[in-house]
Amino acid sequence: MISRRACLIGGLLVFAAAFIYFASYAGYGLAYDEGYLLDGVERLMDGQLIYRDFHHTYAPGRFYAVAAAFSLFGKNIMVERYIFVFLQALKCSLAFTIVAALTGSWLALLAPMMLMLAPGPWHKVFFSSLGFLALYVMIRSLRSPPRRLILTGIVIGICAVFRQDVAGFAVIGGVIGMVIDALAKRGQGKVWRDVAARVAFLALGIAIIGIPVLLFFHFQGALGPMLRKMTREGMIDNMTNRVAYPSITAVGGLDRAYLAHVLPVRLLFYLPFAVYALALIMVTKRAAGRRWTANMTPFVVVLVAGVMAFNQSVWRSDLGHLLQSMQYVLLLATLVVAFASSGLEGRWKARRRLKSAARLGLIFVIPALLVWASVGIVKGVTDTETMKRFYREGVSIGDTEYLGSIAVRLGNDTRLGLERVPVRVTPGQARFFTVLGDYLDRHTSPGDYVLAVPQLQMLYFFYDRRNPTRYAHYRRGLDPGEEARYIEDIGAHETEYIFLTEPFDGGGLGQTKQSFGEYAVRVKAWILENYAPVDRIGSVQILRRKP
Repeated sequence: MISRRACLIGGLLVFAAAFIYFASYAGYGLAYDEGYLLDGVERLMDGQLIYRDFHHTYAPGRFYAVAAAFSLFGKNIMVERYIFVFLQALKCSLAFTIVAALTGSWLALLAPMMLMLAPGPWHKVFFSSLGFLALYVMIRSLRSPPRRLILTGIVIGICAVFRQDVAGFAVIGGVIGMVIDALAKRGQGKVWRDVAARVAFLALGIAIIGIPVLLFFHFQGALGPMLRKMTREGMIDNMTNRVAYPSITAVGGLDRAYLAHVLPVRLLFYLPFAVYALALIMVTKRAAGRRWTANMTPFVVVLVAGVMAFNQSVWRSDLGHLLQSMQYVLLLATLVVAFASSGLEGRWKARRRLKSAARLGLIFVIPALLVWASVGIVKGVTDTETMKRFYREGVSIGDTEYLGSIAVRLGNDTRLGLERVPVRVTPGQARFFTVLGDYLDRHTSPGDYVLAVPQLQMLYFFYDRRNPTRYAHYRRGLDPGEEARYIEDIGAHETEYIFLTEPFDGGGLGQTKQSFGEYAVRVKAWILENYAPVDRIGSVQILRRKP
C-alpha cells in the first residue's frame, strides 16, 4: 500500500519526470492549430475582447493566461509551449495521485507512463489537465464535511474558466457519486439533506468564481455572445467539422501495410469501448455482490466523466480529438487494471504463474497497443503511400507531435529562423516559412492586415501581421449575415493581400464540403472577384486587391 506521504512524493517525482520529458521536445515541430489560440491571444493584447470583438467557442481562461505570460516574458511560441509542458506534467502527476489514492497500488505509475506515450496535441492539454484537476478535488471531497465543498467548487470554477465542459463532467460525476453514497446509507437519517447541502456548497464555490466572470463580460457587452458561442455555436462547429468514426473492418483488404500500420491505429478508436465495458462490469459485479467498498464511488465518478468526455471523439473522429478524450480512458484503464490485479490476489493464491501472467497481460496490453500504433502513425506521416492507405481506410492521423519526443524529432532538424518561433521543423517547412516571411517583408509591414484563409492562421503570430476578420479561420456553417460581415471586415481594413490555401478533399474521411470553395461559395467568389492572383508559394496562392 502507498502511504499518503509516499503518494505526495511520488506525485512530485512524476511531475518532475514528465516536465523534463515534455520539455525535451517543446521546441520541435509545428501544430497548425496553435495559430487558432495565438491569434486570439494577440487580439486580447491589442485591446479586443473575446466573443464581442472576435469569435471563439472556448472558455476565455486560456487566452488570458497566455496573454499574461506573453506580457511577462515576451511574445514567443516557447512561452506558450512551456505552459503546455507544465499542464502536461500536472496531468501526469494528477493521474498518478488519483490512482494511488483509490487503489493504494504502485500500478498507479502505469497512468502517467501511458499518458506520456500518447499525450495528445499540445493545444488540447487544457481539456485533460484541467479536467483531471476538477476530478481530483471532486473525488477528495466526496466524504468531506459539506462546507469544504465550497473550496472544491472554487477550484472547479477556475477549471471552468479554462474549459467549461470538463468542469461540468466532474460536477455531474461527483453528484452521481454523492447520490450513490446516499443510497448506500439508506435508513441512516438525514442523508438526502446532506446531499442537498453538499450540492449547495459546491454550487456556491463555483458561483464565487463564475459570477464575477459573467458580470465582467456582461458589463463589456459580451455576455450574450459568450454564452451563445460556448454552447450553441460550439455544437454547430462540431457538427460542421464532423469526421466519421472509422469502421472496424478493413476497406482496402488485409495486407501487410494494413496489419502493420493501420490496424493498431484503428484499434485505438475502439479501445475506449473495451475499457468502459470492463469498468461497467466491475461496477455491476461489486454492486450485485454487495462488495461496494469506499473506493468504488470515486471510481464511478471517473467512469462517468470519462464517458462524457468521449463525445469529443464521437463528433470529431480524427486522432487529435481521439487522444484528447482518451486521456480519461487511460486514467480509467489504470484503475481497472489496479482493481482487477488486486482481485486476482485473493482468488488465485494457488495459481501463482497464471496470476502473474494475467497481471502482466493487463499491465502491458494497452501500452503495447500505444507503441504499436505510434509506429504506424510515424510511418503514415513520413511515408506518402502509407498515408494514402490511412486515407483510404477513413483514418485521419494528423501530426507526430501527438506521440512523444522521439516521434516529433523525426525530420524536424532545421531551426526556423523567426524571432517569435525558435523551433525546429522539417527542411521543407523551414524553406516555406522563410520564403513566406521574405514575401511579407517585401510587400507589407508589421501590423498590416493580411488574410490567411481557410488555413495557415499561424501566419499572423509568426510575422506580426493582423487578421482583418473576427475569425481566426473561416468557420464552416456561417449564416448569410455572418458571411456578409466577414466580407465587410476584409474591405474595412483595406486588406491588400490574401493567402489562399485549399485543404484536401475529406470525402474519404467522411467529411462533407471540406473544400473551401464548397463550404464558402459566396466568400470565395467575392475574393476571386476583388483580388487577382499574383504569386504562389508552395500550395499557397497569393492574391492582391485589384485596383
